[in-house]
Amino acid sequence: MKEIDERGRNCPLPVIDTKEAIISGSSGDELCIIVDNNIAVQNVKKLLKHFSMESKTDIISETEFRIYTVINKNETITERNNENVNQKSEEETVSCFHDIIKKGQVIVISSDQMGEPNEELGKLLMNGFIFALLKQDKLPEKIIFYNGGARLSCEGSQVLEDLKEMSAMGVDIITCGTCVKTLGIEDKVQVGRVSNMYEICELMTNAGSLVKP
Repeated sequence: MKEIDERGRNCPLPVIDTKEAIISGSSGDELCIIVDNNIAVQNVKKLLKHFSMESKTDIISETEFRIYTVINKNETITERNNENVNQKSEEETVSCFHDIIKKGQVIVISSDQMGEPNEELGKLLMNGFIFALLKQDKLPEKIIFYNGGARLSCEGSQVLEDLKEMSAMGVDIITCGTCVKTLGIEDKVQVGRVSNMYEICELMTNAGSLVKP
C-alpha cells in the first residue's frame, strides 16, 4: 500500500498530490492518504468520487485522518470518456434555472466588507450588495467566498438568509475550506458547500465573466 502523507500541507496540495498518485498508479494499487483536518478529508473524498473510486476513512486522532482507496483505471477511463456526457447532464440541470441564472458568471468575495477604510460602512455596503444581487433579474451561476469573505456564509452572517434564498434558486455557493479552518469557523458554514483552492482556481480561470465587488 502506498502512503501519501499530506499532514502539514495546505490546500490544494493534498488534492493535487492524490490526483497525481491516481494518474501515475496502476489499477489495483492501494492508496492511503493521510491528512490532518476534516476539510482535507472532504476535499480528497470529492476527488476520489470524481474518479468513481470508493473510499474509507479512519479517524486516528484529531489531527490524523487516513483515507483508504484502490485505484480503478477502468472506472477512471470511463469517467473521463463520459466527461462530455456529465457536462451535458450538469448543463441540463442548470437549464432548469435558465430564466434566472446567468451561466458562466462567477462572483468572488474576499472580505465581509466592501471597500475601505470605514469598516462599518464597508460591511453595510457588502450587505447591500448581496441583497441587491438577490434582486437582480439574472443571478450569478456561482458565488465564491474566501479569506474574510468566508464569514458571510457562516452562522451569524447578516446576509445568510439572502444566500440561502439564492442557493435554493440554483446558485452554487462555495466557501474556501482553508479559510474557514484558519478562521476557526469550519463548523459554522450554513449555506452551500466547502471546497478547495484547486477547484476555486479552476472555476475562476474558466469563468465566462468574473465579478469582484
